Amino acid sequence: MTMRCDLTTTVDVRHLAVFAEMATLQRRPELGRLCRDARTCGALGEEAIRRALPGVSTSGARNLLRWGQSLELWDAQGALTKLGERAAMDDMCPVPEQGVYEWWIATHPLFGGTRLLHVDRRRAMRDGRLDEADPLTESPTPHVPFRSVIEPEETFLLRDLPRRDGGVPRGKLLGHRGRARIHWGVDFTAGTNEWRIEGEIEAEPGGRERAQVRTMQMTAESIPLDAAAVFVEWARRYFPKDTRWDRERRELLVPNPESVEQAQEKFLLSFSLENIEVPGRGLFGTAELSDVPLAPITRDDAQKWAEARLHRRLTAKPVYRSRADVRKVFSEVVRDTPLARHHPELPAHEALVRASDGRADVMWSLLAPVDLAPAPVGGALLGAVAFSEEVTP
Repeated sequence: MTMRCDLTTTVDVRHLAVFAEMATLQRRPELGRLCRDARTCGALGEEAIRRALPGVSTSGARNLLRWGQSLELWDAQGALTKLGERAAMDDMCPVPEQGVYEWWIATHPLFGGTRLLHVDRRRAMRDGRLDEADPLTESPTPHVPFRSVIEPEETFLLRDLPRRDGGVPRGKLLGHRGRARIHWGVDFTAGTNEWRIEGEIEAEPGGRERAQVRTMQMTAESIPLDAAAVFVEWARRYFPKDTRWDRERRELLVPNPESVEQAQEKFLLSFSLENIEVPGRGLFGTAELSDVPLAPITRDDAQKWAEARLHRRLTAKPVYRSRADVRKVFSEVVRDTPLARHHPELPAHEALVRASDGRADVMWSLLAPVDLAPAPVGGALLGAVAFSEEVTP
């Protein structure tokens, strides 16, 4: 079984117009080739460029070296940047352009602040001058590629927010375009996670004048996360006080879950938490945990748990069972479960009869094999027997 959690929350989607230097990632095989060579040799220089691209002159190699540095594919020493490492894998390189852009953005600690959801290039503002706009209070991290949530084949990044007067960058709010929902799945068993944004935004596909409602189709992404540490923190802050997370065995130690039959039988529990915080990744409205492994927190809980499982087996099929048969059933409900290490006891014969809840068929299925046995059943066989003394038939 996989222990996992599905977290959800909502975020505002804001629609802004800004003057910015953006870059779209486009396929540039010649630059990708240079990045692969840089990864092999450690750094690029003019000679390395001429070897990689035969026929390029010395001045051409020098220009390419400066151009790649301006695109932030490699630094002044010719060592690859993160963008360069990416280009070495898929030939996708940034192609910069300045102008007025429309941004659709959302902000949440899960993705490290403000994220560009989608970008549209505009030749001119339709709602006045950007100089009259408000100071830009939220902006995506520069030089980080973002994939469009409505055009997944488009990837773009912010290079700069230039201002002629050197003042604070400004943006014009074009209107709130609703809310989006974040879905974040964390697999605590595998230690992996995936998140995505779902919802709709109004955008003008292909430069049309009339906005259309378009559905987000974001490709799932993941973040670095110590899932085990997160669960320990949740158990400390949000779980009932009479429970405890056993980090070594990866089990939630609980009292006997007598009101949840499925939890008693499968040693797994699914439940919901509200208004839960992931350290460093923000608040989430709901967290649906599934298949959390359970184990008894005390020996007394283990005893009650084992008796409940035994009672369920005896009442489900009330056939005549000798005391040896009952001991075998008890062994089956305890062995290879978290109950076994607490060594619960098979109740004495008379205690089991009294626990038959007044059901004549169950009572006689236990009494008859003992009372009608060809030879009297010894008292030792009718007493309580600890699981550790059980012998598997």
